Amino acid sequence: MSVSLLEHPTDPSCPYVKMEGRLLVPVHKCWDFLRVENWKKSMPQMDPFYEGVSVHGNFTKGKVNVVLCRKRTKRILAFGKRDLVFACVTDEPRADGTWISGTVSVVTDSIPRCKGYTRAFQDSVAFYKPVENGSMTDLTIMCRIDLNDSGEDGQGGFIPMWLYVK
Repeated sequence: MSVSLLEHPTDPSCPYVKMEGRLLVPVHKCWDFLRVENWKKSMPQMDPFYEGVSVHGNFTKGKVNVVLCRKRTKRILAFGKRDLVFACVTDEPRADGTWISGTVSVVTDSIPRCKGYTRAFQDSVAFYKPVENGSMTDLTIMCRIDLNDSGEDGQGGFIPMWLYVK
């Protein structure tokens, strides 16, 4: 898997991360592994700071599914715990067979900030393209990461992003 750090001139304090790789499994196995419903098993393998996830809603309209969830992290080195509230969106595969999912950080009164956690934000989009007659998956994930709560009523967080991305 290759990882690239990208910057945007209008948002220099938040890194954009692009991850690309060929996985030796069909699209549906990769998709299932990364679904919110499977984070309790998959996230500890990918994120050493993962603490847990809670689902607060699951909505479907036609072929679009949206899961509202809260992901929690352990302390990151000397910095406090983080929580992230996502709307995770999935749709039917495109005509070329590519599956797409995305997460958008949301602010909602139904999942308020929790004492002991700094609210963090991460938006992403993932493309799962079947290759080699469907036996493998080319996975591309693009995300924007902001671990410091600079939103209204935010509590800061003070993680220098250069440290986090190292």
